[in-house]
Amino acid sequence: MKINIGAKVECRGERVGTVKRLILDPTTFDLRQIVVERGGLMAAREILVPVENILEAKEELITLDLTATELEALPDFEETVYVPLERMRDVSPPAPLSHLEPALMSFYFVPQVPWPETAPPPVGAETVKHVAPDSREINAGMEVYAGEEKVGEISEVIVDSSDKRATSFVIERGWIFTHNVEIPADWVSSIEQGRITLNRTKEQIEALDKEQHRTARPGGGQAAV
Repeated sequence: MKINIGAKVECRGERVGTVKRLILDPTTFDLRQIVVERGGLMAAREILVPVENILEAKEELITLDLTATELEALPDFEETVYVPLERMRDVSPPAPLSHLEPALMSFYFVPQVPWPETAPPPVGAETVKHVAPDSREINAGMEVYAGEEKVGEISEVIVDSSDKRATSFVIERGWIFTHNVEIPADWVSSIEQGRITLNRTKEQIEALDKEQHRTARPGGGQAAV
């Protein structure tokens, strides 16, 4: 099955959102979850859906074996939590009235509020992702490199329907006139934050690109990968 990142998602006939990203095991390429974006700009959620809940996957449509209510009950992909920070430095109490310039005192009213001995600790926001620490995110537009040279960006992932393992990655190449190239999963060396690195050279990717383009034409035969 081919999963287009950005494909529509349905729950038993009801449109519920779009595929935002895929969560893979970086070693085995097993698909663990998909992230479904649901809602508008003001109240959007990214919901983490186990791969077991995928009933059917077509290139532009994913059908879940869930109701919309069951989908809403699943956890968010990310959660913002608030954690205490170290007490801010260089915090000083407000200047008392006696520290103001005498010429300015008539223009100011400074309330004499006692400065507390201890201030409540400031807090900061921290994003927590509800996936296994060794998981990797695959996003549309994720950059793909052969060595240190960029060769394209992720467009789709092809997953074996029986064991839910990614067998190939479809990358988009070109600038104005773009086209897709299907890269075998065993050509992937590593998946890191925002980047996929291949164990092939740029020249090998370009040769595969030409071969797939040639065999895609009528009468061109079948591509050899």
